[in-house]
Amino acid sequence: MRCCGLLSQIVLLGLLLLLQPCHGTRWAHVNDPKSHSRSFISMQQRRKLGRSRVQAHIQTQSVDSHDLALIPEPSEVKVHSEEEPLKLARHGRVQVEASNQQDKDALVEHVLKKAKVEVGQGSDLPQIKLSLNDKAQLPGRRDEAYNLQVSGKAKHVLIEAATNHGLFNGMMTLRQLLREEGEHVNIPSVSISDGPAKEWRGLMLDVSRHFFAAKDVKKLLYTMAIFKMNRFHWHLTDDQGWRVPIERYPKLTEVGAWRQGTQRGHDQWSHDNQRYGGHYSKEEVLDVVRYAKSLHIEVIPETDLPGHSKSAIASYPELGNQEFVRRERPEVETQFGAFKWTMTPSDFTNRFITDVVSEVSSLVESRYYHVGGDEVPMDQWQQSPQVQSFVAGHLPGVSVRTLPGYFHEVALEQVKKEGRRGIVWDEALSAGRKLPPGSIAMLWRSWEGIGYLSSLARSQGASVVMCPQDRTYLDAWQDTAHDKFDAIGGYTPLEKTYQLSLEGFGADVLGGQAQLWSEYIAGGLPNLEYMAWPRGIAMAELTWSDHRRPAYPVFHKKLEARKRDLDELGVNYHPL
Repeated sequence: MRCCGLLSQIVLLGLLLLLQPCHGTRWAHVNDPKSHSRSFISMQQRRKLGRSRVQAHIQTQSVDSHDLALIPEPSEVKVHSEEEPLKLARHGRVQVEASNQQDKDALVEHVLKKAKVEVGQGSDLPQIKLSLNDKAQLPGRRDEAYNLQVSGKAKHVLIEAATNHGLFNGMMTLRQLLREEGEHVNIPSVSISDGPAKEWRGLMLDVSRHFFAAKDVKKLLYTMAIFKMNRFHWHLTDDQGWRVPIERYPKLTEVGAWRQGTQRGHDQWSHDNQRYGGHYSKEEVLDVVRYAKSLHIEVIPETDLPGHSKSAIASYPELGNQEFVRRERPEVETQFGAFKWTMTPSDFTNRFITDVVSEVSSLVESRYYHVGGDEVPMDQWQQSPQVQSFVAGHLPGVSVRTLPGYFHEVALEQVKKEGRRGIVWDEALSAGRKLPPGSIAMLWRSWEGIGYLSSLARSQGASVVMCPQDRTYLDAWQDTAHDKFDAIGGYTPLEKTYQLSLEGFGADVLGGQAQLWSEYIAGGLPNLEYMAWPRGIAMAELTWSDHRRPAYPVFHKKLEARKRDLDELGVNYHPL
């Protein structure tokens, strides 16, 4: 009777399985991948399979792709729970097939080293194939999309993409799939088809207010890469320090890279009287750019003008408005904030701007160049007879009010000659001069209304990157305890960043970017990482997934699992 009862239960379970609808991720294991027709199993075959196989099919129904904890969330995931995972023995070998050495080296560096597996030869070894295929069926943005298939049964991994960048993204997903199990590393049997919603998935670092060495920048870049971020905005100059060498103007680093103290906390009238500064060598800049390129991250240099330029004016006083220069003898700024110093309109200033754009472009290989344009005060120009005389006599159609736009034009014209797209902060949209075609505006002034700023960009034919201060400025507090490191103020917790909208109100939205302004990031790399992560990971997810991003509780759960990646890298992230 017990035997008959058991058989009855198996038959009943089999009937229930046959009656289930056949669609979606959870039922991928019973679909023919070529014909998409369902593979029915006869009742007699089910009886022979026994209870264990029936239970395996029932368990497959409950598999959730979120359990893989992949960040960013792939476009399509099928978990083949009826297959065993692919098991790689630690210190064992795999056979790798790739069309070029660059991709093979990337796999070794970013995946196999983590798994402690080496490359070998042999038909009995597990195989990883990296396939560049122009005709591959790919979702999302094709230039970064990929397909990934893992089969434990076949002992095979295939990553397919149309570009090297797509293959790299597939490798980063494969890296996240690695599971340590004793003396093995297991990779679940899956089929993934994935591509980003947005092309700009960025992080900005200000190295002027506080300087970060090249090795620290590279650590930040690697953490970006494992979550598929692809734009690094390098804010190289500001009132408090000039960090990039310019051969034609050596005083920029001899003088402009050093200040005679730094503001203490939030008291603008108090500083520590300790000389502070630093700058990169040309070799260091080139090294950072090469390293970023190996991670498929594009570096966007920024040299800010015509405001935020006091370090340049301290180095070359002829760049400043002369009545104020003679009276005040400006030095590199020791306090934080926006200051009255602006470049003066002159032939020398124009040569300086074009020379700087040219030299920085020769150091930083990129399709973009950021010329700043934010927080430009009019005070000195309005009070300077010399400036007003020059404008009236040499700049027809320009007024003091539209001088910011004139400076943008000078810089952006040189950017165009360098074969790049120019980028500005959103103030440039209302600076009195229309931006050149192909320009990009970074929308940061959230209090003005992102819809309004988007409409300004659309009216000028400019694309936009979403950088609203209230959600993407990572120098704000991210908790209420305030018990570790300082912050500029405000409150931008992880969830608030994650909820950033990429709605452009008709403007062309390239993506989004998180900002690491460093006035209050004074504690070196540990402080920088604490402010950057995990909020930067939220930016990675939302720009990759956009409208299909998981609900915040799901993202947070995945993030808990992904902490192991940050721990392995020694990242000093903020507790979840």
